[in-house]
Amino acid sequence: MTIFQLPPEAKIHVSPRGAKYVYFDYPYWDKSKSYGKHQWLYIGKISSNDEFIPNDYYQALVAQGKHGKPNILPTKDERELLISQHKVISSGISSNQTTDKPINNTLVAADSSLYYGAIYLLERIGGSITGVIEDLSICFPEIYTKLLSIVFYLILESHSPLYRFNRWALDHKHPYGYPLSSQRISELIIDNISERQKQEFYKLQASRRIENDILAFDTTSVSSNSQLIKSVKYGRNKDDEHLPQINIAMLIGENSRLPVFYRMLPGNISDVSTIEKLIKDIEFLNIKDIKFVLDRGFYSSKNINLMYKHRHKFIISSRRNISIFKDFLLDAQKLFKDDKINYEFYDEKLNVYSKEYKIEWKYIEKNKYNQITNDEHRDLSVHIYYNESRGKDEKQKLYIEIKEVEYLLNNNQPLNEKQKNISKKYFISNNSLDSNKKVVINLDAVSEKNKDFGFFILITNYNISSHEVLSIYRNKDIIEKCFDNLKDRLELKRTEVHSDRALDNKLFILFIALIFISHIDKVMKINNLYKNRTMDQLLDDLDIIKICYTDSNNPSYTEITEKQRKLYEFFNIQPPAQPPA
Repeated sequence: MTIFQLPPEAKIHVSPRGAKYVYFDYPYWDKSKSYGKHQWLYIGKISSNDEFIPNDYYQALVAQGKHGKPNILPTKDERELLISQHKVISSGISSNQTTDKPINNTLVAADSSLYYGAIYLLERIGGSITGVIEDLSICFPEIYTKLLSIVFYLILESHSPLYRFNRWALDHKHPYGYPLSSQRISELIIDNISERQKQEFYKLQASRRIENDILAFDTTSVSSNSQLIKSVKYGRNKDDEHLPQINIAMLIGENSRLPVFYRMLPGNISDVSTIEKLIKDIEFLNIKDIKFVLDRGFYSSKNINLMYKHRHKFIISSRRNISIFKDFLLDAQKLFKDDKINYEFYDEKLNVYSKEYKIEWKYIEKNKYNQITNDEHRDLSVHIYYNESRGKDEKQKLYIEIKEVEYLLNNNQPLNEKQKNISKKYFISNNSLDSNKKVVINLDAVSEKNKDFGFFILITNYNISSHEVLSIYRNKDIIEKCFDNLKDRLELKRTEVHSDRALDNKLFILFIALIFISHIDKVMKINNLYKNRTMDQLLDDLDIIKICYTDSNNPSYTEITEKQRKLYEFFNIQPPAQPPA
């Protein structure tokens, strides 16, 4: 019979009937009531012979070699899990999982089964396909299986809050193998993820797939109600919400279709001012010859000079009213709208007319005192495109807006900022005495605007054709898909945390989840799987596959259907026909 020593930190409570209970005391300060309180963790009682008789929890704790008071008060779920594991071990099933080990060492009782099919898919994606699991184990050796379990939960239970993790963990075989209370998850996010570790992870991931890839870069805004986050500022909200926000800038590989790096920015930082910071931020990644694809929100002479300075390739969309491109635009308008000659400029695969123009860009370098240190010319290609159907859509949209503003003006209704700009551009006062209309449309201004509809401009220092430039630029929509996945599948429409550190670390966990989701999205698009199912449905189809432990040393799987087998094959993953290695 094992004799248990009374731990030195323990205290004894004597009940009115004389029973003696042993407990650990956890004092804390209640801010709302401004006085101290106590939480007790009962660990046993004192017998009539003055012997310490531990309860099931303390026996399980001692069995792990821990004889003293836990530093943090364990939750009820954590206590119950420790008790159940101790009973399994006592019954003769061995386990060496006393530290943070990979999924295959998870302690599972005999005659049990756990859902595993979707997690099996995610583990293979995180293995040889993306290298995420190996890179996390290098950068976060103490907690990487916890991070993976949280990531897998966020992917498979995309619309469930984190406090439901424990319920999910009970019937799924996942990397950590243990439940995690919402309190433990919060502590993990706030206290155990450092900026140095994150940067090392970005560097390892970048080294796997940057070569010969093209990086698309964009920003999105995320609204927040928190007044405690320094980065939350009012700015131009891309979801048209009138709330303070943070901005998220992200680099994504066009070929791999996987995110490479992200950075959280204050909400009042504009797109055009982020490139300089981005170039500085990613220097630690040791990426050479970066190829940027940027929308017109990033166009500025300063940004183009910066990319020339750092010898980066780029494709940037330009506004149509930039003076140095105006002559090219006028020339293209004549060529593309002349039915006698426009055939030679037509690209049937992209359904556009296109023409390339060459200019010498005036490249300027300045020192920290704003003095010019280098003034020379660099080659720049200007590609002008015309899409007839896009032109019709733009024309129709403008006419609808003009009609709406005309009605508001003639009926003395208030205008918003956009409508005020339309009023200034396309309306003049009506001085006619025999009309009840207060304004008339400026047809010359409308006609001038019509000339530009359907035209767009891409500039680049690539030495490639107009067809290739537009093809690369159109692939940039993958970054919009990533932002959609962040906000919709990973529930990032509003931030709920209340510190910059917690928010940035939560974003990092979502960023990891986004790598897996992006690869699944890529495979589903390539194989046209969205035609018959959503991503949730695909994961649900695989999630019902269970791993069974009728024999703890030789686990098996429930029946795998032909449909499930084909889904694995689309990902070039062998179905789980054998016990995991």
